[in-house]
Amino acid sequence: MKKLIILIFIIVVSVFMVSCGESNSLDSSIDTVSSSVSEAPTKFVDLVSNYKLLLDFNEKTFISDGIEEVKLDMAIDGDTIHVFLKNKDEIDIRFLGVDTPESTAHVDPWGVEASSFTKDKLYNATSIVIESADGGPAQKGSNGRYLAFVWYLAKGSNEYRNLNLELVQEGYSRAGGLDTKYADALSTVFAQALINNVKVNNSNDKDPNYVYGAGTSVTLKELKTNLDEYVDKKVTFEATVQAKYYNDAFVKYTDLETNLDYYIMIFCYQTQYSELTIGNRVRITGYLKKYDVTGAYQITDIKKYQSLFPEPDQLTVLETGIKVDPVIINASELGVWLYPGIEAC
Repeated sequence: MKKLIILIFIIVVSVFMVSCGESNSLDSSIDTVSSSVSEAPTKFVDLVSNYKLLLDFNEKTFISDGIEEVKLDMAIDGDTIHVFLKNKDEIDIRFLGVDTPESTAHVDPWGVEASSFTKDKLYNATSIVIESADGGPAQKGSNGRYLAFVWYLAKGSNEYRNLNLELVQEGYSRAGGLDTKYADALSTVFAQALINNVKVNNSNDKDPNYVYGAGTSVTLKELKTNLDEYVDKKVTFEATVQAKYYNDAFVKYTDLETNLDYYIMIFCYQTQYSELTIGNRVRITGYLKKYDVTGAYQITDIKKYQSLFPEPDQLTVLETGIKVDPVIINASELGVWLYPGIEAC
């Protein structure tokens, strides 16, 4: 039976493990984790509690010494945060050993939950310590972000917990970073999560916060007047493209009863969509997200198709050639507008 579990594990890992775009890639881990599968608990155990923060971080700096107590500025998603060092410098941290599903520009199953999990732990922590991969000076990944293990002290606790390990244990990520000092720990918690088919390790385990298929149909008026109700949810609505800013688009919906206009930004990141041409009326399916930096709301993840998770088209042109008139405003109103003719959203 143990040999069968190991064989299944190897097949699963070889199919699904991919690089996360940083030096802590999720490959070359099969041999290490396989040896842990036969010893992993078949029922959930809090293995993370077995691993302690043993290094002294007082008077130490992350850049030079590889460890430091920091202040959280912002948690971006499940595996990326911004922190302030003791010298007041702000740096971006990419978690070592994990690659949680996307929840910002792109939304994947379990992405929103992973992001919420990380935010809940860190925003409520009384202390946060970041540690380098091998105990030496800090290193950056390929995207220019510093790579670190993140330890947090929960309210009422006297022991730090390793959030990287916890994300793997809870099934929000598979394990990578097996060339780091916590390779054995990552292997052990990953083996347990794999055997117990937790979240990302089980294709049949459905994310309750992810809408598989078309989103909830709403009007842009309904969306904009009830933003908090729809944040992180997939929605479908119709609107006319009013303006473009690089690849992104600003769309407008006019409520016929009140003749009031409602606007929102469609965030496309690096993807160009010909459907989002000024004057096109389109049907859009995507996630409503609140951008933490400015507090603005935007629609993300409007990809045309998904190869792994087939869904209906999320961007459809309904009408073309609609005349788009600019909106004339006073100079005093500029503070609430992002672009000529576009209301700040």
